[in-house]
Amino acid sequence: MNGVIGDILPMAMGVAITPVSVLATLLLLLSQEGRRRSLPFALGWLLGIAIIMTVFVVATLVLKDVLTGDPKPVLGSIQLVLGSLLLIRAVRLWAIRRSQDADWPKWMSTIDEAGAGAAALRGLHQVTANTKNLLLTASAAAVIVDATLGVGPSATVIGVFTAIAGVSVLVPLVAGLAASDRARPALAAARVWIVRQYAGVMTVVLLLMGSVVLGKGIGHF
Repeated sequence: MNGVIGDILPMAMGVAITPVSVLATLLLLLSQEGRRRSLPFALGWLLGIAIIMTVFVVATLVLKDVLTGDPKPVLGSIQLVLGSLLLIRAVRLWAIRRSQDADWPKWMSTIDEAGAGAAALRGLHQVTANTKNLLLTASAAAVIVDATLGVGPSATVIGVFTAIAGVSVLVPLVAGLAASDRARPALAAARVWIVRQYAGVMTVVLLLMGSVVLGKGIGHF
């Protein structure tokens, strides 16, 4: 199981490095009711990760007969497609980094006004509607099924993946709630940095993750 966790670690970290989720958490923490709004958003984000990972694992198990064996051309082909899509997204993001298409979603301008329920739904939606997250989670699910773990170990690995992938919202959340007013200058500075460096950070993440998934796909032929 430790080997499987090591294999999915880069993918979980790729999900965690999602500037939009970090910025949304920071905006909520800096709002007047930061505690009441930021926690539901984080819970919605974590729930979304767990849901899509579980769905992908179950779906991959249904196709287990065509994905297992040695070599694994079907699994390799799937990972080649997923890796290629990640690389394409990286190139596209870098190409439009200075255009309006690279701006933040419109909902970001009103996230700090959302109630607890709306914040939770927004967190759930953002993780499940993000193409990068879906591609990386699908790749991690394929690794879990390929390892032929039992139900218990698979659930444990899914839990570890969810926890690592949720670091991007958990770290600023804990820092903001623990330090309160003392953390506000640091949170505000982090918000400004993320806005400025969004395209560059995401391009590097997508390139690295795409290369990893491509490498795994090639290894199955």
